[in-house]
Amino acid sequence: PDLLEPRQVAFDSAGNIFVADGFGRKFHELPAGGGSAISIPIPASSHGVAVDSADNLYVLTAAVASQSDKTVQPGQVLKVVPEK
Repeated sequence: PDLLEPRQVAFDSAGNIFVADGFGRKFHELPAGGGSAISIPIPASSHGVAVDSADNLYVLTAAVASQSDKTVQPGQVLKVVPEK
């Protein structure tokens, strides 16, 4: 995938690789067996990714200002549950 600012890498139990792309506002999954990368857009810069023992993926996002720049939403952790 086209990475603008790779920040952190995590692996699940199947060997899939997840990459946080800071300025790209995406995270990427690279399948363990090869094949095409999956890029998932998110509404803010991603600062990190982590996978827990149940293979839940967590993506840490940055704070986001509204279009008027008067409201700032804090960063959040997005949980992505694996498909079974």
